[in-house]
Amino acid sequence: MLQRVTATKISHMCKVYEKEYILTDLIGILKHRSTDEQDQIRVLATESFKEVAKILTRDENKTYIMPLIIQAAEDKSWRVRLCLSKNFTEIASNFGKEVTDMSLIQTYGNLLKDSEVDVKIEAVKSLSNFIKIVAPEKVGYLLPQVTSLGKDHLGIVRGSSPLIQRV
Repeated sequence: MLQRVTATKISHMCKVYEKEYILTDLIGILKHRSTDEQDQIRVLATESFKEVAKILTRDENKTYIMPLIIQAAEDKSWRVRLCLSKNFTEIASNFGKEVTDMSLIQTYGNLLKDSEVDVKIEAVKSLSNFIKIVAPEKVGYLLPQVTSLGKDHLGIVRGSSPLIQRV
């Protein structure tokens, strides 16, 4: 229960802690909760990424949050990947175009082709917002995934975004 509470409250604590303590204390707790053996704890930690990313600078996000995002995107639990997929655009908007274009776009592309339908659907729902934070010349990287989603055998995937329906 204590692990659940700390994973849930990290986003609240980072709003009132001084930056120094966020970097020295809360980031360590967040990393630890992100690797917990219980997937529910990892989901709660992943949910905290968006609030922590808002407080950190772009460089700090790249150093501390980026590895956690990559880890969550590859997590064995579809619930963790689903949580990341739901919050991905909001998290990525705190990294700036350069990091999003170089690194996060690949992770987002992986979420678009995830084996779990719910993860894909959440990624598709945020596609139009994600494209807004990516440089126009990098949008082409997502085109193969978008084209594939437009041909997905499940209508719910094809219908989850107007952008997919146009393909």
